[in-house]
Amino acid sequence: MILIDAVRDNWVVLLIPVFAGVVGWITNVAAVWLLFHPVEFVGIRPYLGFQGIIPNASKNMGAYLAEIVTEKLLDLRELFAGMEPEKILPTMKPALHAMADEVLEEAAGEHAAQMWGAMDENVKAQ
Repeated sequence: MILIDAVRDNWVVLLIPVFAGVVGWITNVAAVWLLFHPVEFVGIRPYLGFQGIIPNASKNMGAYLAEIVTEKLLDLRELFAGMEPEKILPTMKPALHAMADEVLEEAAGEHAAQMWGAMDENVKAQ
């Protein structure tokens, strides 16, 4: 009887766990959303703005994942032994050409900068 009277007189106290639960749920939803959004940086780089934690760290995570997979999980010879070059080439060809151009530009600029700079653009394109 005393408990019922105390609750009747102080019923607002019963709302504390309800409000705490709602506030906790909202903060958890916001925290999970902020892990992944926004995907692109929003604001003025480098200090005034925000990007989701996962997208911001995607390059580091990808490099770390590639390192783990190639060093500890898979043998690259086994991986490439199961691939059929005829099926992979059409998909990989544009990316390989772009990478080859970048590597050539970087290597030629680094090791033969004067000659590469003086070379005609048509010759470079070949």
